[in-house]
Amino acid sequence: MYVNSIIMETSSIFRKAILKTAVLMGLLLVCANISAERPTITTLQKQLKSATNDAEKIRLYFELCETTQSEEQRASFAEFALALAGKTSDSVNISQACRYIATARRNSDKLKQALLYALKAKDFLTKAQLNTQDEVAATFQIAGLHTSLGHYKEAILCYDHIKLISIACNDSVMTAKIRSSEALAYQYLGDLEKARSACMEALKTFESVKDTVSMLEIFHTLGEICRDLGLFDQQLEWLLKHLSYAEKTKSPLLLSLSYLRLIRFFSLRGDTKTAEKFLHNLLALPNDSAEYYRYGRDRYSLTNKYQILADLYFNLHNPVLAFEYHYKALDVANKEGYLRRIARVHSSIAARYLEYHLPDSAFVHAREAYKVSFTTENNRVQADAGYRLAQCYQTAKDYQTSLTYCKIAYDKAEECHYLTMSRDVAKLTADNYEKLGQFAKAFQYIRKYHLLADSISDMNDSQRIANLVSQLEYQQKENEIQTQLAVNEHKLHSQRRIILLTLCILLFALALAYISWKNAREKKKANDILQEHKEELSTYNEELFATNEELQSTNEELFSTQTELERHKNKLEEMVQEKTAELWKALIKAQESDKLKAAFLANMSHEIRTPLNAILGFLQFINHPNMADRQEEMVNLINANARQLLTMITDIVTLSKIESKLLEIIPVQTNMDVLLENVRQETQKLIQYNRKTQLEMIVINLLPPDMHTLTVDGWQIEQVLLHLTDNAVKFTRKGYVMVRCRMDKAHDFLHFSVEDTGIGIAESDKELVCTRFWKHDDQSYRGVGIGLSLAEELVHLMGGSITVESTPATGSTFSFTVKLPA
Repeated sequence: MYVNSIIMETSSIFRKAILKTAVLMGLLLVCANISAERPTITTLQKQLKSATNDAEKIRLYFELCETTQSEEQRASFAEFALALAGKTSDSVNISQACRYIATARRNSDKLKQALLYALKAKDFLTKAQLNTQDEVAATFQIAGLHTSLGHYKEAILCYDHIKLISIACNDSVMTAKIRSSEALAYQYLGDLEKARSACMEALKTFESVKDTVSMLEIFHTLGEICRDLGLFDQQLEWLLKHLSYAEKTKSPLLLSLSYLRLIRFFSLRGDTKTAEKFLHNLLALPNDSAEYYRYGRDRYSLTNKYQILADLYFNLHNPVLAFEYHYKALDVANKEGYLRRIARVHSSIAARYLEYHLPDSAFVHAREAYKVSFTTENNRVQADAGYRLAQCYQTAKDYQTSLTYCKIAYDKAEECHYLTMSRDVAKLTADNYEKLGQFAKAFQYIRKYHLLADSISDMNDSQRIANLVSQLEYQQKENEIQTQLAVNEHKLHSQRRIILLTLCILLFALALAYISWKNAREKKKANDILQEHKEELSTYNEELFATNEELQSTNEELFSTQTELERHKNKLEEMVQEKTAELWKALIKAQESDKLKAAFLANMSHEIRTPLNAILGFLQFINHPNMADRQEEMVNLINANARQLLTMITDIVTLSKIESKLLEIIPVQTNMDVLLENVRQETQKLIQYNRKTQLEMIVINLLPPDMHTLTVDGWQIEQVLLHLTDNAVKFTRKGYVMVRCRMDKAHDFLHFSVEDTGIGIAESDKELVCTRFWKHDDQSYRGVGIGLSLAEELVHLMGGSITVESTPATGSTFSFTVKLPA
């Protein structure tokens, strides 16, 4: 993708960070031979005290410069080394010491001092006549400082010089890194065509050597160019490409950078949902503060991360979180001690307070930003801080003071070619003069504002036209190449067809010759084989004649055997018929036996139930309120056992009818309210007989109001419910026994459940509870183990099924369904 256009205002934090990385890279080229595992500062200082010669001391001072993370200490150690090297006029050590000082001064925002020491280092390198690699590193540092100071043309001259050296040395990687840094200087000058060209050349080299980190930097730079040109679709392509490569590295730092840039992109476009999605991904990354520090605390600064998150939350109309992240950024910037970053954060906070009409708070941060900015030597930072303070004074209606700071901001912006800032300051100045009634000066500055705005617009348009022309030329060349490739492909295809046809003819001729030769050979061989076969056939004929005679004798034997088998078959059929008749008689006899057994059980149950009913009736007769406690207890005991015996006899008879298939389900009109009330009363009596005073009986009817009378076998449903409630009461000491009744949505099934708070059922016993004659291990519980089995049989006869859910020591729930007639 080729982008040709002009860029007016970019994110100074990210741009200058690349320059810092470039300068540090130049320093690392010289210090590459230093061990990764460095001794501590204390150890080095002890060695320094015991050092006897200047060369050893200088080496230790340089190691201290590499070990310490304090810029002031680094500068101090380098100055000591410079003083020692100056005594001996050692150009190499003087140059290296100057470069250490330049790096420390640059990181402390003392850019002019840093440039002086960098130039001094370059001069001593020239005197020492060292190798070209050292010269490239030193010039690289000077170019980066020129860019930071706004001396873009001087920086480009430095890059051109070392670029020629790297090309002469055939060092493609160094050339690519120079082109990558050179692109930033062209961006500040507004020559985006050269900036884009430099980026694309560098990208090709980084792709060939698979330098992923450098490729990611190029993706970001190209995305910024597209953003300021208004080519947001192309900017998004580069950002997504950045994310794709960052995911391959699996680095939390690089992934967080990708997410932050995408958050800023979608936030500025108003797509807050997508921005929030990437915010979620960002917050899910592990803590990466150590990695931020390790990669050089500028482009990868946590301050930038918090600033972008603050902007996102402002766009999401959440000022509380936004200001929280602004102040987090300010805390980190203060800890890192980078003055430019501190000034920018204060300026951003002041702008936000102005947006929310809080001028007092805005003044505090704007003044702090202005104060800190003028301790640096960066014109862009000073222009930004002056403009913000001028805004605050205009808000406070102090237009004269606002004009003072407008002039300062305008001069600083002019010095560093900060066109967009010059335009904004001109507009603010015109507004101030208008408020003061000085309309001539207001007209003068508003004219400057429009001239700058038109200039920026014209430059953008010209760059866009150049970009379109470049893309058109590229597309035309690509079409020509594709056309030529198609012609060549057609010619090649024709030649291939001719060659293939010739080969086919040759192969066909060879195949014919081979087939003819093979046929002749096969014919001769076949004649020889035929002669041999004739001799063998005569021998086979004789053998076949003898075999035929043997087969005839075998056939006679088989015929006699078949006759014998027919006789045995007839005899077996007669035996089978006799056995079948005997089995049929036995079956009829068994069925009659079942009927007799059922009749016997019915008669016996009638004979037993008659005296039992008499006993029960007599017990009700003798049970009166004036009976003594002991007598009442004995009557209740006899009553409970008699009822238990009556229920057991009824269950055995019902089970016998089911086995004999004599029990029929008879659906009749049944009032479900009456049925459930009967179940409640019978269960309540059972609770009283068992003297379980802490147990409560609950019935819940969830049937629709118009469906309380249904066509079902109410008697059998009541028996099933009574068996389940009897089982629940048996194993529950306190709590409740609850019966529920409802109907499914399709009105095809009735659903019943019996829930208790008893001892529950172990997981291994769930499949056994409905087995006949199965009982709980604790023999203290009454019953013979047929109640649940009988309930399951009755439910199956009514077209339903029964299930059980239970937790030991918590309770059980037996559920069953009954199919309703269609």
